[in-house]
Amino acid sequence: MPFLCSCRICKINSKDGNGKWLSTRKTFKKHQKREKANIEKINESEAESGSETKSDSESISSCNAAEKRKFEDDESDKSDTSSESNISVSYTHLDVYKRQSNYSQNKGEEEIYADIFDGLLYKDLLQRGFFKDERDIALSGTFQCIDGRKNEPFILHAHLLTWTGDVQALSKSLNLSGHNSYKGCHFCMIKGTYHPSNKHIYYPSSAFCNIKNHDETINMGKLIEKKTNKDRKDEMIRETGIKGSSELLKLQTLLFPWSFPTDIMHLFFENVVPSMYAHWSGKFFYNNLLLSSDYELSKLQWKSIGIQMEKVKKDMPIEIGRPPRDIFKYHNGYKAVYLDKRYFNKNKFYFSLHNMHLQGWVNFVKAVKLCLEPEISEEQIDDVQILLKKFSDYYEREYYQNNGQRLAACKISLHYLLHVANSIKYCGPSWTHWQFPMERVCGILQPLIKSKIKPYSNLANMLTLLQQFYMLPFFSISKAIFKEKPLKQWSKERVFSTEGYEEEFYSPSTQYSLLSQEHKHLIKFYKESSNINRNDLEMEVNNYGVRYRRLRTSDGQYISSCCIKRNNKIARNNYCDQIRRTIDKLAHRPNAPPQLVIVDIYGIVNYYLVHEFNHQVYMLAYVQLTSKIVEDEYGCKHFTQFRSKEFIDVRYLDHCIGFAKIDNRYYIIDKENAFDDSNWENIGH
Repeated sequence: MPFLCSCRICKINSKDGNGKWLSTRKTFKKHQKREKANIEKINESEAESGSETKSDSESISSCNAAEKRKFEDDESDKSDTSSESNISVSYTHLDVYKRQSNYSQNKGEEEIYADIFDGLLYKDLLQRGFFKDERDIALSGTFQCIDGRKNEPFILHAHLLTWTGDVQALSKSLNLSGHNSYKGCHFCMIKGTYHPSNKHIYYPSSAFCNIKNHDETINMGKLIEKKTNKDRKDEMIRETGIKGSSELLKLQTLLFPWSFPTDIMHLFFENVVPSMYAHWSGKFFYNNLLLSSDYELSKLQWKSIGIQMEKVKKDMPIEIGRPPRDIFKYHNGYKAVYLDKRYFNKNKFYFSLHNMHLQGWVNFVKAVKLCLEPEISEEQIDDVQILLKKFSDYYEREYYQNNGQRLAACKISLHYLLHVANSIKYCGPSWTHWQFPMERVCGILQPLIKSKIKPYSNLANMLTLLQQFYMLPFFSISKAIFKEKPLKQWSKERVFSTEGYEEEFYSPSTQYSLLSQEHKHLIKFYKESSNINRNDLEMEVNNYGVRYRRLRTSDGQYISSCCIKRNNKIARNNYCDQIRRTIDKLAHRPNAPPQLVIVDIYGIVNYYLVHEFNHQVYMLAYVQLTSKIVEDEYGCKHFTQFRSKEFIDVRYLDHCIGFAKIDNRYYIIDKENAFDDSNWENIGH
């Protein structure tokens, strides 16, 4: 079942400000634990500064007084003073923004960027005194808007800190000359060099230049607009890259150039990645026969890679998402959302590249993985800068080769890689300013348009209709139309759970008698989990139980078993699992204090068993474990064979993974956790 999380980050990312629905209990607990730690930090910082602690009633009354003074000073806001609901909403946002401000200013020694409020842009506004009172952030800079549903005016409290898009969109919005000019970068003063033979402007991808200044850019834009001499005006545009003033720069909250950060969706997944594929497939240059290099793969190699990708489709667990398609056949249909870190993290071993080129590509992959993290530290941002600098140097050395005929390889997108780290420092993690949400919204809206004559009117009508359906549950008449269905009660043969377990077994189920070897493994399990003598166990442990074939974990994930009959052509193997155990590293030293650590092991689930022993019911999984896991120099985990089978308590099963067999190795396909699992505690008996 989903869980509603109302922590600070989830409130920011939700549409209504009330929080987000999380699919797993595990993630929900992590959010709550992190929120509790943040509140404790805030309380400690307030105690150190000597601030007085107020009761809830005193805080609300002080907010009422501040709210009243605010609206008395501004006549345009008097219309809202009579609405208690609007004021209560303001209090809610006031509390959120206050905690965000305190959180960003009262952290420990290690700087963590968790949202836009941790970026330098927001902190700069506080230092400049943009908000008259830090506790009044949500009530500053208001302006009137119209509520289309009620057809009434209301006061909007909003501040624009960033403006994102692809390079062309930013150039038009900022009234710049664009990415094909000599001054193509809107961050720095780099100047491109024109190459007359191929009519391309060369931007050194590894060059650092002075960052453009906000005030100088505004003044230069005004000066260029005033020029009446066309020749002189064109010359100034070529020298500066500025075509005139921009309305966006009139907003006090925007700071050029850092309020216009690099969008990694377009930069990484729609520029760098397709360019690398074009290089490796020998399609980047028109006269590729003369400019071929050792990094190119033949059609036969690409075909072999595509066949291998098709083979591992079955080994891709459902929770990973879409399985990889044949890149040789369908590379033109790859979208940015498909080219995220998961595929380029686990598919890099498909490529038969030379080690030198593979290592250069791994630097880029590592940087992308860090940029996709929901939280990123100062040290990780420095790592992003170093990794992307290494990749840029490698790219210019191997793909440009200081050859004028290969100059087209040096696109300005490679230069923009050098500004990614600073964009994160100023604006927060990449998720605060990437274009994935907007692209997804456009993808949702396009199918709603059915009329070619009046598409916008048709879209507006469809959105209105959908909104009306969304509002129906808030009316009492909806209960008569949509009657609530009673919760269905399932029999134990269909769904099984017992006291002490949050997990559930799902049908099909059968009465099962264990084989002799399985019975020995069951006795071994009880021996390790209890202090009973082995001879007594052989007499007391029966060899029968109820076998199930599916498991629902405590955090809502489903793990199947390999005993289920499935269509081998289309079914995906969902029975490989990561198992987490807490072990004592000093168990071989009986007099030493225990040193508990969490270890990850992997295996295939054969079936699930409900077994009763000593008047207690156990929910077990019969698992075949893998041999020792080896991690290569590129970060890929693999093993060579499967080993013994054993029974494991289902509370140790963490999540579903995949085993992709490449030659004589099994590579582990795992969707990396978005949040740190270092504090995760396993279950003991």
